[in-house]
Amino acid sequence: MTTVLHERAAAPADAADRPEALPASRRPSRATTALPSEPTRDPAPLVRLGPDRAAMRATGVLDGPGVARLRAALADAAHRGAVHIDLDVSGVTHVDGQGARGLLGQSYLLEGDGGGLRLHDASPQLRRALRFHGAGHLLHR
Repeated sequence: MTTVLHERAAAPADAADRPEALPASRRPSRATTALPSEPTRDPAPLVRLGPDRAAMRATGVLDGPGVARLRAALADAAHRGAVHIDLDVSGVTHVDGQGARGLLGQSYLLEGDGGGLRLHDASPQLRRALRFHGAGHLLHR
């Protein structure tokens, strides 16, 4: 998700108040700033805990684009042989239905390979959202 900030100038009352009539240093800014939506990349996003076990961390919002990036990282971990994945979700601020379904889908894929996905350190709000969307069983105490 890309966050866009807009700074708006007040509507001019007459021709003398128009921004074009002001010196450049006093003109209101109409610039749009887009902030990057991807979280800062960890130097070591995948920590091997054994031959078939790994730990990862998720941050930010798990919505459509967020869960797509997470799904790619989980698929990469599975490709490297990790079928038991412990996912630290303490940095996740929000999950929607699409995000919960993405987590469930990855969990089912890992279970099909004899492994599983466990979510750790979820906030109370995130726990409620995951339970609401049917992914509460992925939460580890």
